[in-house]
Amino acid sequence: MSALSGKTALVHAQAGCGIGDACTLALQTAGAGVFATHQLSDVDEYDLLSDAGWQALVQRCLEELGRLDIFVCCAPRNPATAITGTSLAQFQDILYDSALKGWLGQKHAVLAMREHGRGGGIVHVTSVLARAAVENAAAQSAAEAGLLMSAKAAALECAKRGDGILVNTVLAGPIEEDGSSNLLPEHAAVSASSVADAALFLLSDGADYMTGTEIAVDRGFLSR
Repeated sequence: MSALSGKTALVHAQAGCGIGDACTLALQTAGAGVFATHQLSDVDEYDLLSDAGWQALVQRCLEELGRLDIFVCCAPRNPATAITGTSLAQFQDILYDSALKGWLGQKHAVLAMREHGRGGGIVHVTSVLARAAVENAAAQSAAEAGLLMSAKAAALECAKRGDGILVNTVLAGPIEEDGSSNLLPEHAAVSASSVADAALFLLSDGADYMTGTEIAVDRGFLSR
């Protein structure tokens, strides 16, 4: 029997996201039923900067899969922007796309998991910029760090409630397939599949006692 046989997952990522594709494939290979937002042709019809949009999206997932056991949220990658060259509108876009969408998705995933009362697993896939300060990444670092702290706070709330919902984070270096190495050195590049493997571990039985933590998949970048 596959590791996640019988479980269901909602994967949220931007269209064309290599990590989103890799996570979707890893979950399917492990036996989970997957509802992937980045594969929906009509995802733009949902306002994912609102409660109503996420409520509708999660409800659609529940109608297709019957329940929700897993939520994987892949934060978008953004280009390098100097702090003095970043407009307020650009900062808000980065913050909303990463932190706000992740927070709202997490909120409604927890509500759906609590409704069926069987616990669940949430993994945020973000970048090492949540922990590392580098040039030309003030906006993205703010968004990524906010998302990381949001995940940790949610993990504490769920643990205190005893609802069996685990919340963890994967911190990824630049992705080889995306060519996203404009902010970090080339030697830190990792494969999307290696990031997906880390997320899969956090959703497996082997990580039953892990919550509120993060795994870095970065070729040791954060250990410098």
